[in-house]
Amino acid sequence: MSYPRVALGFLIMAAGILITLDNLGMLDAGDYMRYWPAALVAIGAVKVAERGFFGPGAFGGWIWVFAGGALLLWTLDYVNPLGLLPLILVVIGGRLVWNTLMPPPAKAPRGGGYVDGWAVLGGSSRSSGSQDFRGGDLNVFMGGIELDLRQAAIAGSPAVIDVFVMWGGIEIKVPERWAVDAQVTALLGGFEDKTRPGDDAQEKLTIRGLVLMGGIEIRN
Repeated sequence: MSYPRVALGFLIMAAGILITLDNLGMLDAGDYMRYWPAALVAIGAVKVAERGFFGPGAFGGWIWVFAGGALLLWTLDYVNPLGLLPLILVVIGGRLVWNTLMPPPAKAPRGGGYVDGWAVLGGSSRSSGSQDFRGGDLNVFMGGIELDLRQAAIAGSPAVIDVFVMWGGIEIKVPERWAVDAQVTALLGGFEDKTRPGDDAQEKLTIRGLVLMGGIEIRN
C-alpha cells in the first residue's frame, strides 16, 4: 500500500468538501484554499513516516515537507519568492550532509540497484547498468531528471520507482524487454508511456507517485 497516495486521496476529498460547502454558501473556500501547500507537507510527512525518519528514500519526503512549507510561507505572505532562496541553500547543504553521514540503503548495492535522485531548480542526469535493479526514488521541484536504465536488468520483478514531480519533469529510458506498470496520479500534469515492450517482456517496472503541474515520460 502506498500511504502517500492514500493521504493524497483524503486531501482531494477535503478539497471537494470545501468547494461543495462554498457552493452551498456555508463558507468561503478561499479562506482555506490558501493553505493548500500544507497538503504537500502532510504527504511528505507520511512518506517520511513510511520510510523511517532517516531511512532509505526518506529524503524525498523531506523535500515534500520543505517545498510545502516554503510555499505555505509564501501564500500566507510571510516571505516573498526571493526570501525562499536561502531555504534552497539549506536543502542543498542538508543533502550534502545527508549523503555524507547516512549509510547507503541496504537495497542499494554498489552496482546501482537503487537510484535516489532529486532536482530542485535545476537538472539531473542519472543512469544505472545494474543487473539487479530494485527501483528508486525520484523527486523534482522546479527542475528535471533524466534516468537511463537501458543497460539495466531486473532480477526480481517488479522493481518500483517512487516519483514526485512539481513544476518539472522526469524522463526515464528503459529496455524494450521491460513492461511498465504506471500507478501515477497526475493533477494538472501528465504521464506518457511511449515504451514498446516485446512479446517476451518478463521484467516489470512499477512507477508510482504524484505529478503536480509537470510531466513524466517513459520511453525506450
